[in-house]
Amino acid sequence: MYHSHYGMQREGGLYGMINVSVPGVTEPFNYDADHGIILSDWYHHSAYDQSTTLSSIPFQWIGEPQSLLINGKGNYNCSGLTPGICNSTNPQCSPSTLTVIPGNLSVKAC
Repeated sequence: MYHSHYGMQREGGLYGMINVSVPGVTEPFNYDADHGIILSDWYHHSAYDQSTTLSSIPFQWIGEPQSLLINGKGNYNCSGLTPGICNSTNPQCSPSTLTVIPGNLSVKAC
């Protein structure tokens, strides 16, 4: 996984996955699929707000993340938010899924 080391860019979403294939090196077994999974946290405040709070004097802790994400998707109880802010019925808000076919080999589930 790569991520930025400048300011709060990682919190702003500057991170991702890198798969490295070494030329001339073969895997010790053949697999059918390569499934990547990124686990990350999500604070429901902007990176600017977080940076301002963390760099204040005296130091102020921003607290724990409000959500956890799997491949950029998570679950959040929208009932306490202003109507229209959160749409949990939007298909883009559905949990991340991973299809593993029985009998096939994958790098993570062999």
